[in-house]
Amino acid sequence: MISDYFTEDSATYAAQGIVLFVFDDSKTTSFLKDCLLPFRRAYIEDSKLDKIVANNSNGKDPVLYRKDAINRRIPDPGDVMSGDFGEILTYYMAIEIWSKHSNVRPKKWQLKDDKKKASPKTDVVLFHLVKDIDHPDENDMMITYEAKAHADPISGKYEVHKQKPRITYKDGKDKCSFVDAVFDADKDRASRAAESIIYLKTRAEDLEMNELCAILQRFEKDYSVAYQTEHNAVAIVESTDLANQIARMPADLMTVFSDISLFCLPIKNLKSVYTQLYKQLQNT
Repeated sequence: MISDYFTEDSATYAAQGIVLFVFDDSKTTSFLKDCLLPFRRAYIEDSKLDKIVANNSNGKDPVLYRKDAINRRIPDPGDVMSGDFGEILTYYMAIEIWSKHSNVRPKKWQLKDDKKKASPKTDVVLFHLVKDIDHPDENDMMITYEAKAHADPISGKYEVHKQKPRITYKDGKDKCSFVDAVFDADKDRASRAAESIIYLKTRAEDLEMNELCAILQRFEKDYSVAYQTEHNAVAIVESTDLANQIARMPADLMTVFSDISLFCLPIKNLKSVYTQLYKQLQNT
């Protein structure tokens, strides 16, 4: 499992409200190998890919057509690649460790219609149905994760909005991946999670994913039976920049946003890791 390469450290930054998951840098090669299929399947499942190749290669080399079909779905080098890596890594850490109880796990990256853009709305959305969609329960749960991947040393300050209605917690503070992740997780809590249901439902309708569409209807805001919510933030950072990131984290961050859990995944040579991974995905 992808999570096998990370070891939980809930003590080192406990005072800052961070749960650290330390990556084993000595096993990067094995990590990349074990990530290939799970990451490619985040964009397209085996059965669908096989069907596409069988129906459309039309005498062309099926291996080359398969590579092309994968490449048309995965991001090019740049911000979207970095963001997708952080989101998909978060997805697998969530379903393997943090939210193992979830039993509805949509892969939002399969719903994208433009590989040059990030998947809209909340980064990772999971659900737990106590029984099934025909028997809604007040302990059903919607779980969200906001992931921020930052491979370069972070610097600078957030812009200060002079218009009073736009003043935010971030104004004037040092830029920091922890602030970005937590602040956007708060947006999920406030409104974006609900917007994500609408987005996912629409895409599920378009792609005739009828079962998912029915499940999403249960979690719409105006549903007659209440459900639980949980919101989380994840910072995926270059490990050599972790101390700098921690120093930039406001002391009151997790006091102000006390209803959000914060995780950190520091990875050495982060940009090289995700660049190598995506380079190899076409061969899966």
